[in-house]
Amino acid sequence: IVFAQTCRRAHDVHALLDALGADAACLHSKLGMRRRLAALGKFAQRSCAILVATDVASRGLDLPAVDLVVNFDMPRDADDYVHRVGRCARAGRRGLAVSVVTQRDLGWLAAVEARLGAKLPKSDRVAERDALALLAPVSRALAEANAARPFDAGDRGAAA
Repeated sequence: IVFAQTCRRAHDVHALLDALGADAACLHSKLGMRRRLAALGKFAQRSCAILVATDVASRGLDLPAVDLVVNFDMPRDADDYVHRVGRCARAGRRGLAVSVVTQRDLGWLAAVEARLGAKLPKSDRVAERDALALLAPVSRALAEANAARPFDAGDRGAAA
């Protein structure tokens, strides 16, 4: 599950993944109930590998096979962090939670670490040169995604 802070951001991340050829579904509160249930069903039945969601998916959903949670945006509340990462490694399974942290997120990161009583480990798995090599193709895909699927804040009644 990839968590985004807002419905708009979830839509944009989903559109980007789609433009990059990833098989993803999107779940946020601006979608109509039929579309939300369809996205959840696709992910739960493993018809798609990625669910991009807001915190609407962080609580109350029974998704036992989640092995990776990505906080694309740091949550604005430490308890939301706990609920998000609690989506993975359920029922005795192993899992991994990764948070993308920018300079603007350092305060939120400190709040999460204070809530947990521990520092979150930094990862050095991605070399800067490798990340920079992806910048151009991701930028092109983002432009394509924005042109193809503009965000509609009034989507609630749309069909699945």
